[in-house]
Amino acid sequence: MAHDYAMTKVRRSRFIMPVHQKEAVEKAHTRNADAVVLDLEDTVPAPEKLAARAAVKESIPLVLKGGSEVIVRVNHTPELLQGDLEGAVWPGLGAIYLPKCETREEVAEVEKIIARLEVERGLAPGSVTINAVIETPRGYLNAEEIAKAGDRVDSIALGNEDFCSTIDLISSPETRSGMLAVRMHLLIVARAYGKIPIGMIDSMTGFADTAGFEEVARLSYKYGFQGSSCMHPSSVEILNRCFTPTAAEAAAAQEIIRVMEDAIAKGVAAASLGGRMIDMVHYNKAKALLARVELIEAHEARKRKARGTSA
Repeated sequence: MAHDYAMTKVRRSRFIMPVHQKEAVEKAHTRNADAVVLDLEDTVPAPEKLAARAAVKESIPLVLKGGSEVIVRVNHTPELLQGDLEGAVWPGLGAIYLPKCETREEVAEVEKIIARLEVERGLAPGSVTINAVIETPRGYLNAEEIAKAGDRVDSIALGNEDFCSTIDLISSPETRSGMLAVRMHLLIVARAYGKIPIGMIDSMTGFADTAGFEEVARLSYKYGFQGSSCMHPSSVEILNRCFTPTAAEAAAAQEIIRVMEDAIAKGVAAASLGGRMIDMVHYNKAKALLARVELIEAHEARKRKARGTSA
């Protein structure tokens, strides 16, 4: 059975930073991101590409000091992709962020290279996963095939700015509703195959409007997304908070479980709670929410331990 990453990984905040900017990387462990993406792609100018690639190996331990998962975003172009993978797959790496992913064949080729490098460099077989990012119409139409391409694919996300550019759509609050079907389709694909649905219902670039960013993040959580990428450190804690079930949600889930287990003990599978009927669907959803809370708490504890702090 394929691994259900949505039930076992926490990626509320996936903080992208250019790996060639050493000062930024040295501060990465202080950001409290669930995952830090060391970028070789869009945030790195062409003349700096090779130097950035060479900086990955020494940057991985710096990020691990904060307990964040380490991900490397590679370039998708054939002339850079294999070299980027060679420069990225070292002990401590958690995943490869594969941008502009379009076919299952691309995923299979990347998987083959990763598997070879794991053996050559002493990493546990299968330990490096793949973040599949859909940024083109072709990739969107092949999303299900990409999700099925291999067990290393752990998440599905939309690269909003690139995707909107390829279909000539101006990304704005006014066009949010037009993109919602695209986003929800990818979320459903991710859920169908046990991948983490990463994204928001609007662009994640508007970090300066913190209230608006938080509103979009919280609504995205309600739609079923489990986290988002971000490119500014001020967004990290907003994402961590918004993609975590609230104390009120956890308390409500505990009450549903209590009432339903009383009903089950009496031989029935439905009950009344707060003026509404609940049944096994609500019971199972409540248990999943509490399991998610426990998973997040364990992840936060690992980050605190890595930083050597208790808070």
